Amino acid sequence: MKTLNTCIDCIACIACIFCIACIPSIALSQIRDDFSDGNLSENPAWTGDTANFEVNTSGQLHLRSAGSDTSFLATFYPQVSDAEWRFWMKLSFNTSANNHARVYLSADTSNLLEAGSGFFLQAGGGDDSIFIMKQTGSDVQTIYRFRSYKTLHSTNTLRFSITRDATGLWTAMIDTTGGSNFITDGTFFDDSWPAARWFGVVCRYTSSNSAKFYFDDFYIGPILRDTLPPRVIAEEAASSAVLKVTFSEPVQKQSAENPLNYRLLADGTGPDSVSMDALQSEVVSIFLHDPLPSGTIDSLRIRNIGDLAGNRMPDTIVGVCYYIPEAYDILISEIMADPDPPVELPNGEFVELYNRSSFPVNLKNWSFGYGSYSKIFSSMSLPAGGYLLVVKDSAYLNFARCAVMFTSSSSLSNEGTTLVLKDSQHHVIHSVAYTPGWYRGSFKEEGGWSLEMTDPLNPCGCMDNWAPSKDIFGGTPGRANSTANSNPDQTAPVALRAVISDSAMLEVTFSEAMDSTSLLTVEGWVVGYPDGDYHPDGVEAVPPFFQTARLKFSKLFERGTIYSLRITDHLIDCAGNRCDTVPATRFAFPDSVVARDLVINEILSNPASGGARFVELYNRSEKIIDLQGLVMANRDTIEGLAEFATPLTTGGYLLFPGDYIALTSSPEDICERYRAAFPGAIARMAGFPVFGDDSGTVVIARKDNLVVIDKVSYRREMHYPLLATTEGVSLERVNPDLGSDDRTNWHSASE
Repeated sequence: MKTLNTCIDCIACIACIFCIACIPSIALSQIRDDFSDGNLSENPAWTGDTANFEVNTSGQLHLRSAGSDTSFLATFYPQVSDAEWRFWMKLSFNTSANNHARVYLSADTSNLLEAGSGFFLQAGGGDDSIFIMKQTGSDVQTIYRFRSYKTLHSTNTLRFSITRDATGLWTAMIDTTGGSNFITDGTFFDDSWPAARWFGVVCRYTSSNSAKFYFDDFYIGPILRDTLPPRVIAEEAASSAVLKVTFSEPVQKQSAENPLNYRLLADGTGPDSVSMDALQSEVVSIFLHDPLPSGTIDSLRIRNIGDLAGNRMPDTIVGVCYYIPEAYDILISEIMADPDPPVELPNGEFVELYNRSSFPVNLKNWSFGYGSYSKIFSSMSLPAGGYLLVVKDSAYLNFARCAVMFTSSSSLSNEGTTLVLKDSQHHVIHSVAYTPGWYRGSFKEEGGWSLEMTDPLNPCGCMDNWAPSKDIFGGTPGRANSTANSNPDQTAPVALRAVISDSAMLEVTFSEAMDSTSLLTVEGWVVGYPDGDYHPDGVEAVPPFFQTARLKFSKLFERGTIYSLRITDHLIDCAGNRCDTVPATRFAFPDSVVARDLVINEILSNPASGGARFVELYNRSEKIIDLQGLVMANRDTIEGLAEFATPLTTGGYLLFPGDYIALTSSPEDICERYRAAFPGAIARMAGFPVFGDDSGTVVIARKDNLVVIDKVSYRREMHYPLLATTEGVSLERVNPDLGSDDRTNWHSASE
């Protein structure tokens, strides 16, 4: 028994030794190098001009030389009867006789510059073609020329698969995008074969291209046979009537374009036709018989699809979702405009997008505008309830999916700007115009803290629906906002003002963002003319906030007539509140303004800590004054006004006899700190002048000729002398008919 056991052990040992011996022989039958090991010295070892090459940070073989020269690298591989060579290359230049690349498929020596025989692929040369050439001593002949590509581009990114079977039949395949979707460019026959096996690259270059050669993903070994069936890697509804399916590899045209191979499971219907993409044979478009309604969720069964090697895909069911995104489905929900000094988040700006709908949304060809810049999204799906961060770099990749779109580290202004998200049809989905005032005077305004939307069901709320983050990290990128709370908009919108922009056009501004579709209802608008009421002939909703509408009439407006605009309950804001129909809005052609038609009535020059200043004006005349024709300045000389004057409004704003208007950089702050009986009479100036706390001069002048309309030089001594502090206390005019520089005509506000 002992002898038998010994024999069995010996047999097992011999078998083990035989298996171990086979392992290296199998491994040595091929060469693979994707340069992920970062070196040229092993697995495999490369010889030649190694000092002129490097493995770059992208894990690619990169020529890094200087001057004009020819450099090469080579590695040895064993002989195989059925051989395949696969490799990727990028030539970042237009090739020429002195700037081209060779890839030696087989050479009889490791010094490729002195090869006596072999085969090589040459990319570029005198006529920018790609060749496979045979070398025998000094005789070099072209045995194949690629038909599908020329290297005459500033960047040529290519991937090749060259095979030779045991009979000498060669097949040349190429992907002209550098991917793995090879097309067969052609075949040829050559049954000669050199005895030695050296593979390598040769770069010929002038000094301007000495660092513009790249190679990767080398494979030399037995022909790689495709035994895997195709699979579906992507499906999208390109439109209501077209589904687009992407397979993992090119598929047979006959099976892929057979409508019987596709069925929607909800009703069992098949498509009218199927078409393979002319450039991407792994992509098919399925043309449905009946268009899908928005909000469709269904399943598509795909069967009997084969790849180019004849492998058949098993029956597969993929989900189908078709949805047309509507306004406010995707929200701008968080803004980090000033990340410095950072709290716990990376020191980088971001804008967070949140999908509040119940459907995934593909943002392909959507745009994101920030200030005067606009960027286009690539194809990326935002799932229902999901987040996407718009960023400059990869700093926030661990927090959520990112779209790298910002071009600098200061793309978002700390002083505020307008952000606009539009779909591929240029429809505004959401817009936000943030300001530092949204921090409400908090220390968080100094940096490191984001602004968060409080209630996503109130998407048009401005400062009242945003607040600085409460999270200890300084923000909540990629997760629910720390300020989240119910904050519904229950206030009816009001038409604040109407201004005649030409003889038949009226521009109307509301107290808040409106539903753009409701604004287009002509029955929602009634203008009282002397001879009766009229509806507009057409309405244009003005993006991105839809707070303004332009009304076109066929009946002309006349000077000297005051008209009234009435709004019906057809009009609603973006939260669905119907417009307050009680107040009528007056409008007319404005009159020319002269000195003291309009007077400065109140000045807050020394606001409470973190607060905004304001200047109140009063129309003491019998004229209708358009504020867009006036400027405010902090200088009292004509020369100074030209440099420091700021327009009162960016658009038309009528002040009727006896009307008041308060001008400020932050109406939200003024309304929060003071009792505002008429918030609509507080207007934002795009750039409020700088005034001293205790003394200064406020000037109102005409924009066209800088003629002074009113001027007040204020001093701290004009306040009530027993006040402990004048901080947050305004100066009020006593009598609009008395002089503006009469010190006795001013006193401290009582509240």
